[in-house]
Amino acid sequence: MKFGKKKEVIILLPVFHLNLEPALFHHLNYSQQNLIMQKVIVFLIDDDIDDQEIFSYILSDAYPQADCVFANDGLYALEKLQDVSFNPSIIFIDINMPRLNGLEILKEIKQIKRLSQTPVYMYSTSNESAVVEQSRKLGATSFIKKHIDTDVAKEEFQDIIAKLKL
Repeated sequence: MKFGKKKEVIILLPVFHLNLEPALFHHLNYSQQNLIMQKVIVFLIDDDIDDQEIFSYILSDAYPQADCVFANDGLYALEKLQDVSFNPSIIFIDINMPRLNGLEILKEIKQIKRLSQTPVYMYSTSNESAVVEQSRKLGATSFIKKHIDTDVAKEEFQDIIAKLKL
């Protein structure tokens, strides 16, 4: 390929995890910096496929830069979280699931040292005060009720992601 004088070729590649030296980062334009800084990996642990689809739809509407990763049960979720290359920005856990319930999963996640500061939200149709209190005692960041109104859920997701230090 032959280029004339002062031609510039820009190649854009998907960015997942990028560790740039600060001096190099400042050479990127604002849009490129924003793309790198705002990538969010959301991990939903929920056995209900329909709820996963609704969650994904609402999340993509609330925060299009987010990548959503799913686990259909707690055992698979814990297996995935043992992989040191998988570092979700935030985790949502359904309470009522077979094999391991959400509270059992939360307890196990909090014992994984590299995830100790990762926000974990309990996400369920039930918001019984005893379950909410127990999830807080086990280290959940907060408890989110599954909403029928997708606009309400979208606002909650936007608020939650805004609290993340991106």
